[in-house]
Amino acid sequence: MPSWYENMFYWCMNARSPPETSDDEEEELGVGNALAWSKDLEKHYCGELSYAVCQANQFIEDYSHVEIGKNVILVGIYDGHGGPQTANFIRDHLIDNLLAIYGSFMWNLVTVSIEDKRTIDEATMRETISAVEDEFLSYVRVNYNVSPQILKVGSCCLVGVIWNGVLQIANLGDSRAIVGSVSRCNKLSVEQLTVDHNVNRDEIRQEVRDLHPNDPDIVSVSRGAWRIEGVIQVSRSIGDVYLKNPVVPEDPLFPKPRFGKAVVSAEPALLSRVLHRHDKFLIFASDGLWQYLSNEQAAEIVHLSPRDGVAKKLVRAALKAAAKAMKVTYQALLNADLAGRRVYHDDITVIVVFLDHRFVHRRDTDMTELSIKGILSVSESHLLVITNADIGLEGHVKVKVINLRMVGIRAKIGRSNEAPFEREIMAMERQTQQFNGQAKT
Repeated sequence: MPSWYENMFYWCMNARSPPETSDDEEEELGVGNALAWSKDLEKHYCGELSYAVCQANQFIEDYSHVEIGKNVILVGIYDGHGGPQTANFIRDHLIDNLLAIYGSFMWNLVTVSIEDKRTIDEATMRETISAVEDEFLSYVRVNYNVSPQILKVGSCCLVGVIWNGVLQIANLGDSRAIVGSVSRCNKLSVEQLTVDHNVNRDEIRQEVRDLHPNDPDIVSVSRGAWRIEGVIQVSRSIGDVYLKNPVVPEDPLFPKPRFGKAVVSAEPALLSRVLHRHDKFLIFASDGLWQYLSNEQAAEIVHLSPRDGVAKKLVRAALKAAAKAMKVTYQALLNADLAGRRVYHDDITVIVVFLDHRFVHRRDTDMTELSIKGILSVSESHLLVITNADIGLEGHVKVKVINLRMVGIRAKIGRSNEAPFEREIMAMERQTQQFNGQAKT
C-alpha cells in the first residue's frame, strides 16, 4: 500500500496547472467590441484584481466600482432594473456613507491607534446599506413629481470589504460572490458566499410566502418566470419604492405603494469571513455572468488562467455560452448592436480579487489610494480611474470626479444638493424617454 507521502506526492505531481495559451487565444480573450471594457490587472493592498464589464441594455444598468485604500479594499456591484438611476445612485453614495459611519481615517491613514477599537463588522455594513436606502428615498421624494419613473427604479446591491484580514459582505438581490480556495496540492474548492435573493429559487419563494401568509398569490409565474406580485424577481433591493411601504408623513401626496404593503425588502444578507491562507481569490459578479456559468466553471477559469485579463476571460466565456444557448455564433453575438443585444444576455460585471496573504493583515503599506469606476453608457464608454491626486477627504466629504457626457466635470460631492449627480440622472431619464418614444412608434 502506498505511503501517505507517496499518495501526497502523486496528487501534487498530477494536479492540473494553468494551460498554455497561444497568441491567438490571447487575442481572443478580448470581448471584442465597443460594448465592453476592462481593467485587466490592478494592484490593491493585499493582492491584485481584474475587472470587466459588458453592456447589453440600451442604457447600461450595471454600475460598479472598486475603492482601494492603504489597508482596505471595497468592491461594489449594483445591478439595476427599471432603469440605471438607483444603481448609479448607490455607486456614488455608498462609499461616503461607509466613511461617515466608520470614520474617514480608515481610508487615508497608514496607521491606526491600537486603542481605537472601531472595526468594520456586520453592523457597519447594515447601517451603510440602510443609510443609502434612506438617501435614495429622500431623492425620490424630492424628484418623483418631475420624474414619476423614479418610483419604479431599483437595484441589486453586492458590497464586499476586506480589512484587517476579514471579508465583510452585504448583499441584496441576485448578484453573487464566491471564494476559490486552493490546497497545497493545487486542488481547487469553491464556496458561494452569498444567497441569490430571486424567487425563481424554491427557498426564496418560500421565504416570501412565509412573510405574507395571508396572500397565497404573493408569488406567481408571470412572463415565463416566478415573480413577486407578478412584477419583480428579486426579493431584496435598494429602491423599488412603489413595492415598499415608505413612511413619508410630511408629504401626504406621496404615492402609496402599489400593493398597499411592502413586498420587497431592503434588509441585506450579511456575511463575515476570516480569510484563510488557502483562500486565493474572490469573484464578485452580477447575475449576467451566473446565468451562463456555474460557480465551479467560473472558479476553474480563474484558477487555470493567468491573472492578467481573467475577468475579461470570464465575460467571454459567458458570452460564448449565451451564443450557444441562443444557437448563434459567438461572432454574431458580438456583432449585435444595442438594439438587439439584450435578446442574448444581460449586462455583465465581473471583479476578480486575488489575495496575497503576506499582506492581508498589514496596516502599514505604501499603497496609493485608488478609485476605479466602471462607466459605460451611450455617452460614456471608458474606464474612469481616480487616484489620490483627485480624491481628498474633508471630514466625511469626498472630492470626486464625475465624467458627464464625455466632459470632465469636477465637483465636490457632499450629502445633499448634489446638482451634478441630479443633472446626470435627468439626462439619463430624458434619453430613456426618447428611446421609449422611438420604440413605440
